[in-house]
Amino acid sequence: MIHLDESKIMMFSSVHPYQDARIFHKEALTLAQYYHIDFYGVGSESAEIKNNLRISLLPKRSRLGRYKNILELKKQIKKSSAKFYHFHDPELLLLVPFIQRNKKGAKIIYDMHENFPAAIQNKSWIPKPFRRVLSLFIGKGERHYLKKLDGLIFAEKSYSKHYVNINVKKVDIYNFPTRVDGNHHVVTQVKGRPLRLIYIGRIAAVRGVFEMLEAVSQLTREGIAVELLLIGESEQNVLQEIISFIEVNELQNHVDYKPYINYENIWEYYFEADAGICLLHPVPNYTDSLATKIFEYMAASLPMIVSDFPIWKQLMDENKCGMAVCPHNIDDIKKSVSILLDDSLRFEMGRNGRNNYEKKYNWEIEGKKLINFYKTLR
Repeated sequence: MIHLDESKIMMFSSVHPYQDARIFHKEALTLAQYYHIDFYGVGSESAEIKNNLRISLLPKRSRLGRYKNILELKKQIKKSSAKFYHFHDPELLLLVPFIQRNKKGAKIIYDMHENFPAAIQNKSWIPKPFRRVLSLFIGKGERHYLKKLDGLIFAEKSYSKHYVNINVKKVDIYNFPTRVDGNHHVVTQVKGRPLRLIYIGRIAAVRGVFEMLEAVSQLTREGIAVELLLIGESEQNVLQEIISFIEVNELQNHVDYKPYINYENIWEYYFEADAGICLLHPVPNYTDSLATKIFEYMAASLPMIVSDFPIWKQLMDENKCGMAVCPHNIDDIKKSVSILLDDSLRFEMGRNGRNNYEKKYNWEIEGKKLINFYKTLR
């Protein structure tokens, strides 16, 4: 029997949608089994109380307007009676001194979702000449604030090597999928119908969307029936380019796009697909990270085609669940898609992925690590 701890958590983000898969569906719902949580995220629905979660919503704002959400969170922190302050955005590190001054004895936890200084070097909205200098400046400021924390959570193993000299308690909590019934996915023959590829996540050029589209276009012209379902948010200019590509190459019957969907709804789309695809470009923030969707494909018994980053290729080789290709090599992508027309091979790769998800790559394991980490901070 689980005993509810009387200590309260304030968990907050000024940017992420409140139903973010990692923040809400995994971490918050897991912690709510043991603690009362005041939860803040971005959304337009009405605030509600769910289990031991009191959910409050912040408006979605432009980059320049996000400071207003930070100021609102500062106000809520001042009112809060929480013992733990658990936040998810690098800009919220600026609130750490405020929490220390106003909440004596509080435990402050930063949940690092990305290597932000490295990510800065690939932000399209920052002019290229300024990216490296800004990355160095932000990296120095980040380290200053990290030293004031009580706990630091890394979403990726690769992040920790950059922070070995930060003397606070640390833990890796990987963004593995929650428990999902793999029996819903049934491998069906593709003879007589298109092979259905799926990608769910942020849609951008640097995430390989145009390589996916080009591969589908060429395969279709070569008489190989294939479909691609893209699900996720995209900047308007990228979406317009995608729509234009589809029209020029007459792919209306081969490519389908859907905007952001809630985490609990992704599985119905995965279970209707034949294979997953993830062709992120080799930029610093991607090459050392393991994309969450890889493990979602495993959970859904989907074989996959992924970028040939060393740690991704190693994962494919060890688990025998997919193929790693150069994300810029259209011929290699096409060849891998053609290989997946083999029903028995698709089934074998999908089964291997699912078996390893059940053994190693599920949220049940990570959730226990999160609860134990909180216990060390008491």
